[in-house]
Amino acid sequence: MPFGTTVFLFPQSRIIIRKALSEEKRVSTKTSAADLVTETDHLVEGLIISELQKRFPSHRFIAEESAAAGAKCVLTPNPTWIVDPIDGTCNFVHRFPTVAVSIGFAVDQELEFGVIYHCTEERLYTGRRGRGAFCNGQRLQVSGETGGASRGSPQLFSELQTEVGPAGHTNRLMLLSPREIPEQPPALPHASLSQKCFVGLYTK
Repeated sequence: MPFGTTVFLFPQSRIIIRKALSEEKRVSTKTSAADLVTETDHLVEGLIISELQKRFPSHRFIAEESAAAGAKCVLTPNPTWIVDPIDGTCNFVHRFPTVAVSIGFAVDQELEFGVIYHCTEERLYTGRRGRGAFCNGQRLQVSGETGGASRGSPQLFSELQTEVGPAGHTNRLMLLSPREIPEQPPALPHASLSQKCFVGLYTK
C-alpha cells in the first residue's frame, strides 16, 4: 500500500540529511536569493522517487527540485506523489537542525495522506483523510480553543503578502537575505498545530 511504503523511505533520507547537515554544502538559488537548493536536496529527492517508482511504476510525481528544474508540475486525476525532499533548505544550509522530509499522495486530485518526518528529532507525523493524524503512532488532537487565543497561548504567524510602506520594505529585505532563517520549515507548523504546540496558525 502507498501509505505504508513511505515509512520505509525516511531512515535512508535521515542518514543522508543528518550527515550533510554538518558538512560544507554547494548551494545554488532558484527563484530568489532566499530560495536555496543543495546537492542533498537532489540526492534525497532522487532516492525517494527511485524507490517509489520501483513499487508504483504507473504513478506520477510532483517534486520540488524537479519542478524547479523545469519538469511539469500538474496535478492530474492519476495517483500522484508530491515530494519536498528537504523542507527547510535555508535552515539546512545554515546548519539549523530543524528540517523535514515531506511527502503527500493524491488520487483524483484529492490528497489521501501526508507524511512529515522531522529528521533531527525523529518525529514522524502522519495524516490520512478520514482517519486522523498521528505523531510516532500516537493520535493527535488540535487545541480546543474556539474564542481566540488567550494571553500567553502560543501562536504562529506567517506573513505571505508584502505590505506597502516601511514595513513592506523591511519584509522585502528579509526575503532577500537567506540568513533570515525561519524557525520552522513550511510543513512543520501544521504538524505542530495538530500536536497542540500552537493554538492558532495565521497566514495573510
